[in-house]
This record gives sequence, structure tokens and C-alpha cells, in this order.
Amino acid sequence: MTKKALIITTGGTIVSPKGERGAAPDTKRTEDILRVLTDSFEGSQIEPVVSRIFGDSGIDSSDISPLHWVRITREIIAHLNDDLCGVIIVHGTDTMAFTAAWLALCFDSLGLSVILTGSQRTPDQIPTDGPTNVLAAAEMVKKGVSGVWICFDWKMHKGGRAHKKSAAHIDAFCSLGLKHFDINAEWQDLQKFDRRFDSTERSSLEKLALRSDAELMQASNAVASFFALPGQRFVRVAGEKILILCGFGAGNIPRALHEEIERAYPDEKPLIIACSHAELGVKNPVAYSNVGIGNLAAKGFSVWSQGDYPMEFITALAYCAAFTGSPKELLSKYLKRV
Repeated sequence: MTKKALIITTGGTIVSPKGERGAAPDTKRTEDILRVLTDSFEGSQIEPVVSRIFGDSGIDSSDISPLHWVRITREIIAHLNDDLCGVIIVHGTDTMAFTAAWLALCFDSLGLSVILTGSQRTPDQIPTDGPTNVLAAAEMVKKGVSGVWICFDWKMHKGGRAHKKSAAHIDAFCSLGLKHFDINAEWQDLQKFDRRFDSTERSSLEKLALRSDAELMQASNAVASFFALPGQRFVRVAGEKILILCGFGAGNIPRALHEEIERAYPDEKPLIIACSHAELGVKNPVAYSNVGIGNLAAKGFSVWSQGDYPMEFITALAYCAAFTGSPKELLSKYLKRV
């Protein structure tokens, strides 16, 4: 029986030749990379199906928002009953890890192969890395690797653990809290890998996808973030129910910010995810008595620790919690409450 592979093109550097004003997604380059992908399935028992949900050329990934994540989710759900064996998403690198984290929350435990890929170099640069990356992604789908992954520079990064580490190098991504897999040497281990995220049940996923854009937009306003820098003052964003606080080290912010946050929320308090600028290691926001973000729990706030997840996953988790309407339950599935 012939299976199907859904190819979703969203835009990104991989289809963005340089012009007078800089690189931008281009329809012809999109068709070129789609031809490489579709041709790679010739002779297999998999039929490629192309979806251009963001238009013929797509968009720059810096413009991709949580509402775009839901549009991608809807498109995948629409094809789940079509003997779908895999999904390849051609995506820009700037926000690829955010989209991958979202999709891991949605699809990781469904046994479906969902592979995101793209390029660091524009298609007119020599050598360019785009065709190699998409061919590697297609190979992973043909081998039946399940779960949500970023396939880049012959490495596979788990969707909820990926982080963009380089602005220009072709080895763009790293994995935080979990090793990556080298496609050349370790793809058999990849097939046996079964550390999945506890993703949303299909019925709940379909309910989420059916929510209107207006409802999702309103729900997205419940998420706010604050990136602490030395000497910075805290400014409240009205209406937030989930606040991502990114501080220093183990998850610390200046004592003055503690006081400002307490004053900003005298009554209804947002749920707080205590995070850190430091990429590596398990965060412990109660390790320091005066500055640890976790100490806000003693002031009536509900606080969860980032743990060792990348910020991309924390961001996707916060929006997923807001969209599903059960934030405490979802945050507690993945994070430790302090």
C-alpha cells in the first residue's frame, strides 16, 4: 500500500535568494527545493503531497507566530487519515526550534515522522546547504523515524530539545538536555529511540485546531515574557496569565525586580516560569535566598522551573498551556513546581 508524505513549505532562508534589499522568500526557489524533495521519493512506496499554506513563496520565519503553529497543526491533522507516514516542514532557522517544540507537544507520541529542515545559506550561495538538508530529511521519513525532529547538517535534534546556537554556521542547532544523533553513524539508534514527549491526545488536538483565530489571538495575549538585564525595571503587560521570567544563572533576578513584580500584581497573579539566560544545566530558582525567582512562591505566585529545557520549548509550552485552557496541569506535566 502506498503511503503519503506531507511536505509543508513555509519559506525561510532555504528559498530566499539575495536581492538589493537583502534575502527574501521567492516562488521559483520554493519550486526548486520542492522539486528536489518530491523527486527524492521516486521509486519508493511513498507519495509526496505538497502544501503551501503560507503562499507560493512562504514567509520569513521571524514572522512565524503561535497562530502559524496552529495552522501547521491543522494542516497535519487534515491529512492524518490519508495513510500519512511522515511530514517534512521546510522552515526558516530563526524560529525553527520554536515550531519544532510546539509540534513535539502536539504530535511526538503519535508515532508519526515529523521532520523540520531548512538552510543557513541562501540558495545562491556556493556551496548551499539546503538541498542536502532536505534530502536527509526525506531519507529519515523513508526510514520511518518517528517523532518530531529537526534534521540539519546531518544531525537529528529532538523537537522539544533543539536550540539555535549559531547565526551563520551550517551546524546551526544543538540539543539541550538530550544528545543529538548523527545521521551517518547513529541512524539505527535513532530508529530505536523512544524518549517521546507526552503529546496531546488526538481528540484534544483536534479541539485545539478547531478554535478560531480570534479565540487563539485572545488566548495568546495571556502569555508575556520578561528578559532581565542588569539595571532593568519591570513593566507589567496587562492581561497576562503566564509570565516567562528569564533571569541569570540558576534562575535569579535582582532583588529590586522581585519587589516590582510583587507590586505589579497585588491581586490576581500570573503563573511564573522561572528561566535563565544560561543555556546549559538544570535551573534551580530557589538556590539563592534573596534573588531566586522561585522565592516569589512565598509571595503567593505559582512558580515552575525551566529545568534543562531550551527557551524555545518553554515558549511553546506556555502558548500551548494558554491555548488549551488548563495551564497548571500542562506546566506540571513537564516542569517542576517550586
